[in-house]
Amino acid sequence: MANSANSNPFFKTTEFQIAAIVIFALIILSFIVIGIGITKATRIIKNFEKDFRLISETEEFKESVIKLKRSKFAAFSISGNSLVFSILEFNNSDMKVEEFFKVLERDEKNEVVSAFRSLILLKSFRTDNSLFLKVTDNCGFFAKIGFWFKSNHHTVYEINKISKFIYKEQKKAPKTQNMTTIFLNILNDDKLEVFENKINFFPEKLENFSMYFVFEPLKIRHDSFNLFDLIIFISQKVRKTNN
Repeated sequence: MANSANSNPFFKTTEFQIAAIVIFALIILSFIVIGIGITKATRIIKNFEKDFRLISETEEFKESVIKLKRSKFAAFSISGNSLVFSILEFNNSDMKVEEFFKVLERDEKNEVVSAFRSLILLKSFRTDNSLFLKVTDNCGFFAKIGFWFKSNHHTVYEINKISKFIYKEQKKAPKTQNMTTIFLNILNDDKLEVFENKINFFPEKLENFSMYFVFEPLKIRHDSFNLFDLIIFISQKVRKTNN
């Protein structure tokens, strides 16, 4: 009888009640964080789509998209204090983007010089590196959680990601005796190869690396946009206003 009187079910113990309160509080906190995140992500998407709509209706945007669709090749480059966006193609029909990258990787000086000389500028203008951080609203901690929980992944997250990548790479580039070029090779409507080429002139040294980004198709109301449109949007957002 004594043992029966002194024994309590575990769920009635103080330890269980404390644990239950902590777990319940964590669940509530998680829902609050997710709710804040989804709200922030939704606001970022809304602001981005409004901004994209305005820029995509300009003649400058439309003409640039036509040129980029023709070449499927562009670049952001920095040399000294000069930052430039260019839409590129080759003056030699035998030269393809893949072969161009192979030449850079072989690091033979004469071949590299010849490869760069084969490039033609279809369009070029100066850019402001600080503006890459303003291409979209900042996707901070809460927004990242919101994007993760949203049922439909939005391409604004990838745009934010590649914009920050280009900003960081150009920011850390030496201001003298160096040229950094971030080539954008559009493989199809949603897949982008980013090939970064760094040339140090004194001492002579060449570095390369590549990575890939996949972008979700963008649909705003009844209009659909692809990677060509997204690249031009980024370039227009970082364009220096005093060109």
